[in-house]
Amino acid sequence: MRYNIFNRAHLPLKTALLSGCISLSKIASDKSDGIKEILEIVEKVLNTYNEQISYEALHVLPLIFEYEPAISSNYTTEHNLIAMAARSLSESLQSYQAQQKNHAHLLKDIVKRYNDFVLLNYNHMDDEEPVLNEILWRYYGDNVLKQTEEKMDILPHLVNKYPEKRGLHFATAA
Repeated sequence: MRYNIFNRAHLPLKTALLSGCISLSKIASDKSDGIKEILEIVEKVLNTYNEQISYEALHVLPLIFEYEPAISSNYTTEHNLIAMAARSLSESLQSYQAQQKNHAHLLKDIVKRYNDFVLLNYNHMDDEEPVLNEILWRYYGDNVLKQTEEKMDILPHLVNKYPEKRGLHFATAA
């Protein structure tokens, strides 16, 4: 089994997206005044997204570009589409904050845009992982992939969330 760089690279974002969904659903179902909490949750998710996408753009896609520039460009284009969704979500947060009132329609807009953002990211990552892993495995050894993964440590939010370093672990039958 080859080393899968995305096990660690996508984990913080997947975790943030999913836990954010659960928290937003809970707050919305309580019908309480949890707007401050919603804004904080979405901001944290957007920060995690920005760090994860920066890591990929700086460290993973250049490895792909070296041998498969068209594939790299395709995923860069997808990253740009997701970035537009992130900006749209961020603008919804700013619009809500500028109103200084608890407008239910703005809150619904934030939740809808957040859900769209989650779906876009999960669909992208599910497509990206097998394609990019196949290319990485074809052209690079596991040592290069581990070194590339270690560069995640420069991203403070991801490091604080997942500080432990993990090596290869093989499953054993009980």
